[in-house]
Amino acid sequence: MDVFLLIAGLGLAVVLGVIASLIGRHHRNRASVDIWGPPVGGSTSGIEKDDRGGHSVTFTARAGLMSAGEERFYRSLRNEVAGEFIIAMKVRIADVISHKCRDRKTWFREFGRMSQKHFDFVLISTSTLRICAAIELDDSSHTSKKARRRDQYVNELCNQAGLPLIRFRVRNHYDFSALSSIRGMGKHEDHNRVLRPSREDNRKRPSDGDSDGDRT
Repeated sequence: MDVFLLIAGLGLAVVLGVIASLIGRHHRNRASVDIWGPPVGGSTSGIEKDDRGGHSVTFTARAGLMSAGEERFYRSLRNEVAGEFIIAMKVRIADVISHKCRDRKTWFREFGRMSQKHFDFVLISTSTLRICAAIELDDSSHTSKKARRRDQYVNELCNQAGLPLIRFRVRNHYDFSALSSIRGMGKHEDHNRVLRPSREDNRKRPSDGDSDGDRT
């Protein structure tokens, strides 16, 4: 009888130890992952509120990062560079190009200009993870005076930074021959600055419905 009670006691101790271990692991996992939901007991987020205590600004998650025209281009580009480049979308220029200035005021001014603009796509070497080129998809909105100034600024940034910039016009089918200039860039330092598709590709005008709206 004493032996039976001893065995039963040891078994119970083992079971309780396993349960305690599982509970501890569950709490550690919960502590390492924060899932944000509706605030409890009022909001402390700092989002502006109206006179009635409700939020004066409404935020909604977008369905996707790209317009219809950008999605078509992305799928074509993905098929072209599969296995060679990783395609990053909507990358802030300030995260791709760095700058140095003698005074803080100038540094923050230039950083602000770059932070408000993005590249449509950035090609990254799959083998070295090095940034190899930026791609801009130009639709009909690029004909405005404001857009041309923006494009000129981006072109100059890339030229000074030594970053290849390849521009494509929106169309139904794409000629990716311009990418031949950056093939193998993960191993080579010399490259052109601003690259453009072939003359035939540039001759095509954007098709209706491909505009991605305002750009930054």
